[in-house]
Amino acid sequence: MTVCIAGACMHEGEHAIVMCCDWQGTYGQFVKADHMIKSHQVGRFSIMFADDRTHSHQLITAITPHLRGYEEVPKTPGDMDIRVGGLIEAIKLAAAAKMRANVEHYIQLTYGVTGKEFREGSRQWMSERRHDEAWERITGVSLGCELLICYADDEEPLMLTLHGDGAVSWSDPHACIGSGTDIALVCLSQIFYSASMPLMDCLQRIYTAKEMSQKGLYVGESSNFDILIHRRPERKLTEKGWQKLQEFGIQHVLKPEEIEFEKDFIGTQRKPPSEEGGQ
Repeated sequence: MTVCIAGACMHEGEHAIVMCCDWQGTYGQFVKADHMIKSHQVGRFSIMFADDRTHSHQLITAITPHLRGYEEVPKTPGDMDIRVGGLIEAIKLAAAAKMRANVEHYIQLTYGVTGKEFREGSRQWMSERRHDEAWERITGVSLGCELLICYADDEEPLMLTLHGDGAVSWSDPHACIGSGTDIALVCLSQIFYSASMPLMDCLQRIYTAKEMSQKGLYVGESSNFDILIHRRPERKLTEKGWQKLQEFGIQHVLKPEEIEFEKDFIGTQRKPPSEEGGQ
């Protein structure tokens, strides 16, 4: 489990998206480590995932053609709703196909028959109570993951959330997935947030929400940031940017002070904390 947070902002006259997640991966019931990369790039799209890594990568593979197709569509002013609507429908269809595959897999592993055989014959070899219990478990099968899909190269920042039940939501000005979602959203809802705020203010708010979400049992303490800027290369916080962010911490949100942006706060890459020996 994890937390992944995205928020829209402005940077040097262009709209941008700040994306943040932890590095924590869990193995079984007792082992965890801060080394899992939870973001994936498809062209100019950046995707964060929560829950099962294998399910996430399978689903990302399934939606990749639709994301690439969206990038190629002319970004005609005023038509973003139409473009995004088509993308959402394509993602929902891919999610539905993955859900059917998950259900089929569950039935075959659990009952030793195909889904078709179960639907047609299960009442003949199950009591009514066992049959109802079986269907309740089957209907509880999910995608096994959540995705937070971000794109900054349209008329406005685009943040789509693919939930575990297959629903897709278009979020603005921020979005969260993972086990730390409730805490992060409570934090973001208690402080002023606007998609027009400067990059450093956005970073501070997203980082505060991430820190607060660490109160959850399955959210790691280390953090990773990706920054999408309209028509510019993706960026990450440099060590100097991290120091400035941590220097102000939650106090900046509770008692706002202006943080002046400096060019060397963001760069091209940042290593996992396990390789740096810190956050």
